[in-house]
Amino acid sequence: MRAGGVVAALLAGLAWPAGLHAQVASSTPASCEACHGELEFLRQHTPTLADARRLLATEAEVQASAHTGMECAECHEGAAGYPHRETVETQSCASCHEGVEEPLAASAHGADSTVVCASCHGVHDVPVVPEDGTVPEAGG
Repeated sequence: MRAGGVVAALLAGLAWPAGLHAQVASSTPASCEACHGELEFLRQHTPTLADARRLLATEAEVQASAHTGMECAECHEGAAGYPHRETVETQSCASCHEGVEEPLAASAHGADSTVVCASCHGVHDVPVVPEDGTVPEAGG
């Protein structure tokens, strides 16, 4: 199931605890974390544990990454505020990082359609590239 479908399924049957609506009324990472920072909460509202893990994103994880300071909705169109739109689309890394698709396609991994940027660079925990330009090892 695509992430957008998982979000739609999550929201379709979601029974919100009292006061949660006010916590998720904006698109700041802290408010997104009210739901997306709790694996057990996500697990209760998704078909599988794998779906819940795909939707998990803590503020600490994002703020420690190369994407610190970004709003969740900058990559997740349709996720700004609550309730989310029926379809939430996740932008590709290439939508901000021009020229990343060509080196991947030319690499040994180019023929494998399952390899995407996140396969090596993470999803919400994208490592910060040091000022000297060296690339950190995968996973941090």
